[in-house]
Amino acid sequence: MNKFTKSMTAIAVSALIAGPAAAVDFDVTWSGSKAKVSFKAADCKSASENNLDMTINMFGDGFIVDPVDLDFDAGGNTGLWESTLFSFGYSFDDEGLFIISQTGKTKADAPKKATMDVSDESHLDLIGAIDDYLTNSGQCKAGKIVELFPSTCQITKGDAQWSKKGEKLEVRMDMQCEYDNDKGKRKKVTLNISSGKMASIAID
Repeated sequence: MNKFTKSMTAIAVSALIAGPAAAVDFDVTWSGSKAKVSFKAADCKSASENNLDMTINMFGDGFIVDPVDLDFDAGGNTGLWESTLFSFGYSFDDEGLFIISQTGKTKADAPKKATMDVSDESHLDLIGAIDDYLTNSGQCKAGKIVELFPSTCQITKGDAQWSKKGEKLEVRMDMQCEYDNDKGKRKKVTLNISSGKMASIAID
């Protein structure tokens, strides 16, 4: 389990012990065409794609999270998300857990802000996209990238923010990894995904 997931787990346990922050009983899909995906590494040219189609669904179905034998059920302040985004020939069909960090009263009972984590499979999906950028995109000089270290890859930002009473949603997900270049120096590479403002397709 990565460090970000451990932090998310600790937040969830604390929140559930303290009591639910809001009732997550919505199942809503947001969609937009202003998403942006960008890559940046010290030894490569930056690459980005803009105005991409993206959808994300958030729902509060019951589930059990038991990564370290904590044995707790999803509470009123936790839910699941799924997203679809295609960029650089790569399909980001990812999912994960979200935890409400700021409540809000809307007709869908959507919060104002939430912190997002990714599943293990999605974590590997993002690492794969970074590796593809370093080795196959043509943005890095031949022989410049020696080795990517997947164990260093961390989600550094996972934020969801609602506006207009839950009718708009903006998501930001960042990952940072380390790699060695041909001079034996440890460098950083980052992947940034920003949804732009998406509109709700349906609000219960």
